[in-house]
Amino acid sequence: MSLEKDEAELTEFVAQTRKQFDQQKELADAQVHQGIDQLVAQLRARSAKGLLPPEPQVKVARPAISRPARLEQAGPFPDYDRVLSAQDVVALGAKPDFSGKTIKELASAMRPPALPQPTPGSVQVVIGQTGSAEMVREWALRLAGRIDSDAQVLLSGAKTLLPGTGDRVRTAADLQKAIHEGVTTVLAVVDSAVPSHQRTAQRLLEAAEPAFTWAIGQADDAQLEAWLAELPAGIDADALVLDGVWDAPAPLRNAYLSAPVSVLEGAPAKAGVWAALIADRI
Repeated sequence: MSLEKDEAELTEFVAQTRKQFDQQKELADAQVHQGIDQLVAQLRARSAKGLLPPEPQVKVARPAISRPARLEQAGPFPDYDRVLSAQDVVALGAKPDFSGKTIKELASAMRPPALPQPTPGSVQVVIGQTGSAEMVREWALRLAGRIDSDAQVLLSGAKTLLPGTGDRVRTAADLQKAIHEGVTTVLAVVDSAVPSHQRTAQRLLEAAEPAFTWAIGQADDAQLEAWLAELPAGIDADALVLDGVWDAPAPLRNAYLSAPVSVLEGAPAKAGVWAALIADRI
């Protein structure tokens, strides 16, 4: 009896629902027709009055075309013979003994290190701190592209620490298998404060025995020298890739560290680049 009762209640419920649906549909149809009738009435009334006069044309002024200034009008070239004051030297973060020297003299003293000749079978390391992971990967790829002979990039450690696609090594055994005698290997490493990541970097760098090490640093990092002194596996940085120089409060602050600056904002750190930077900041 219970089943028959449930069927009866369900049949009644369906009938009531259908009735409510039909009522709502009739109401909606009536509202639509009423709206159409009102719209037609408005259109007829407007047609009876005739067409409205056309709107007056709006004249748009012809935009002025800016022409580039001539080279001699664009502003003078920097005066690289300008003498630096003591205030200039402090603002730049340069050594005090450059007070009274010219921009050219200061820039000429910033000599980049000699770069290694890539040797097939050798390993070059690009290492940076956790916040520079993207730049570590980018510079490793650029470095491999600049090597004339065959080169490969190996990303090290966990993908959460050093994101990116490509060949990846996590152990010394992985690295030894990946190194080929006819190819220069560029190993990208992020130095993390997490103990497990530290152990991975330590083992990989010990196995790599890098022929040359590029350290990634920020121009405004007050702790950069301290970090360079504590690199994993006791390796030494041979060259510094310095980023954020144009925005740093004292752009030369990290120009005199244990690792000489080789790259400024992706460009070779030659005297002309230093001179342009110094002249722009004083």
